Amino acid sequence: MSHTATAEQISLARSLFDSFGAGNLDVWQSKLAPDFTFGYPGMRYGEGIAAARTFNEPFNAAFTDWNTVVRNAAVDGDTILMRMTVSFTHSSPLALPDGVLPPKNARCDVEVAMLVQVRDGKIVREETLWNVPELVAQIKGQQ
Repeated sequence: MSHTATAEQISLARSLFDSFGAGNLDVWQSKLAPDFTFGYPGMRYGEGIAAARTFNEPFNAAFTDWNTVVRNAAVDGDTILMRMTVSFTHSSPLALPDGVLPPKNARCDVEVAMLVQVRDGKIVREETLWNVPELVAQIKGQQ
């Protein structure tokens, strides 16, 4: 049976975005289980904390002034599902597989869905879904 998420569960689930806001992925990494797996846009079946950190570091470097607003959150057993609006400033170059997007120093707003599985107070699986083409269009449209 699903129920509304508690503040503690929401905080754990959104720790990636909160650590981006703090400019420090160590906060997020400290909440991950040793057998952590993940799914992100462009890397659906990732394994390991080091691989996840490597994937996230370019975004952490390119986007500053993060603000995360949780719109909805629910829990089912060990799974937390959230819908969020994430806002940030594109303040440094962003390296993507098809090239580098230069900074525009403008705000971007992205809708995000996140599913987090927890075991013993640690995140064992994170699935983050956001519309990368929408994000790129916002960045490129602010030239």
